[in-house]
Amino acid sequence: MSSFGKRVDGPNGRRWLKRKRVGIVASAECGGHSAQVLIEDLSLTGAKLRGCDLLPGMKIALIIGNRKLSGKIAWTAGDQSGLRLDFAQPPSPAPVRRDVAGASSR
Repeated sequence: MSSFGKRVDGPNGRRWLKRKRVGIVASAECGGHSAQVLIEDLSLTGAKLRGCDLLPGMKIALIIGNRKLSGKIAWTAGDQSGLRLDFAQPPSPAPVRRDVAGASSR
């Protein structure tokens, strides 16, 4: 498992990626149900949520205005949850076309 973005030097240490305290109200959608949550902090790889009963392993969509983020709940403690964000795969490069019809023979 990669340690990218994870705290690797103990609970009082620093994380590799900075988290931004945001306090944004959002909607968490899972299995056709929706609940309001508070995004307490946010980073490139995840978010800390507060406010609804989520279970580790649940796939959710987080709706913020007209934006949608998806991810999986990594941990829960009381009414707080950690969301590990999914990332879209980068597009694969287009195949290189070689014009063999116009090539001259040597």
